[in-house]
Amino acid sequence: MLTPSISAQPQMYLFPMEKYSRIDIHPRDTKKWNEFMRFHKDHPEVYEAFVRLANEAKQKGFTSIGAHLLIQRIRWECQVERKENAYKICNNHFPYYARLFILNNPEFEGFFELRKLKE
Repeated sequence: MLTPSISAQPQMYLFPMEKYSRIDIHPRDTKKWNEFMRFHKDHPEVYEAFVRLANEAKQKGFTSIGAHLLIQRIRWECQVERKENAYKICNNHFPYYARLFILNNPEFEGFFELRKLKE
């Protein structure tokens, strides 16, 4: 996996550049993007849980679902079921998780409503 540009590293992206425009990922340094990339790198288990829950929803017949709902479920599993409070998932991250998931799973295009990202 490529690492984000957080410091003086050359600009590197998680996804191929030609795919950015299709899903409105910010391919430039912004505060939200860098915060997401830092969190994603430090907590890959969140994305793994997102993938698991999205697949589970599709298997149960859902044709669309909210990324925010999946993040809330991940929060529930971590904090209530496992009584872990090791990290907090910022609300700014869930649009990026949905886009990352669609890039890695193009058959899910249209599964999440993708609104234009704010700067």
